[in-house]
Amino acid sequence: MRYFVVPFDMESEDKVIGGYISLRQFLWLIIPVISLIAMFIVNKNYIIRTESKLAISAINIAWRLVLDLALLINSIVMAFVKIKGENSDVYVVSRIKYAFKAHTYI
Repeated sequence: MRYFVVPFDMESEDKVIGGYISLRQFLWLIIPVISLIAMFIVNKNYIIRTESKLAISAINIAWRLVLDLALLINSIVMAFVKIKGENSDVYVVSRIKYAFKAHTYI
């Protein structure tokens, strides 16, 4: 039986979704999809019912699309961009923890 040496890399994430993205990236990318479903399928306030017909509010739909686009851009940045060698979501959490931590000035 032949044995193969498999290098063990602690720094990289396992690409478990199709071999292309990690579970962390997949979870960041699924957030805008869930938001889009919640905004358009579950909450149908953009459909206005009148006496004889149904009307669709274009402003309401545009507002929902802008919000979801902003969430999509934020999710893509959090999933794929590295800041100072760290994943951006880890970096943002570190910055928030630092901002709320008590500081001692000497």
